[in-house]
Amino acid sequence: MGGNTPTQPWRNVKPKVSLIVPVINGLAPHKTVPRLFKEAKEHGLATVMGLDRDTTDGTLEATRHLVDHLVPFDCDVCYIEGNMNEIADAAETEWGFWVCDDELPSEQLWQFAANIYKHGPYIHRPHMLAPLPDWTASYKPLNTYQPRLFRMDSIRWTGGGMDRLVNESLPERNIPEVLWHFNIWASRESREEKVRLHEAAWQEAWQYHPWPPSSNKAYLWEDYPADVESLESYREYLPDPLK
Repeated sequence: MGGNTPTQPWRNVKPKVSLIVPVINGLAPHKTVPRLFKEAKEHGLATVMGLDRDTTDGTLEATRHLVDHLVPFDCDVCYIEGNMNEIADAAETEWGFWVCDDELPSEQLWQFAANIYKHGPYIHRPHMLAPLPDWTASYKPLNTYQPRLFRMDSIRWTGGGMDRLVNESLPERNIPEVLWHFNIWASRESREEKVRLHEAAWQEAWQYHPWPPSSNKAYLWEDYPADVESLESYREYLPDPLK
């Protein structure tokens, strides 16, 4: 045997893009954290994990070998955007890709993210879809676009919701690549608690949201059986082994 130790292919090239993930209990059944960091490395991204200090399930031990920068944080509100600045500031790349701990990029979105610096000076908004737990359909109220790919100096967050940005120096642009969102896969009890917290937060920041709180419809999908749509037109974006 020779003296050279095999190295992971992602160690050979300096990344230009960082995956940035705020996490609490990332090993929960509906969460995607180990796979997220593994696939980020396979696509040549650096990785930043913000880890809520209330995490108790061994997330750090399961992902430590895949995380380049760890940012412990305390979150006492329901909107993680209030902590995003301190988490994102740990990135050492020019570009960032924010993914939540219950989401999974399609392969097309991973490829787009790895080459985001080639796609023009925009804040890119991927197409977010929420499949039902059995993948029979998508839940329409969560079919949306959110600003998730950006140059690091182009946006800051103020908390109070995903789209409350400050210092937004680049125009936003919708892209067709899909980001799968699994928040409706969480237990009914945890989703009901999230509804309660979001409605309380809306009351505190109502001046920023001139519309009624929609948390009930956003999370309690079982109560709205008619609000689903076929996934057939998104088949090319389905994660393996579902294609």
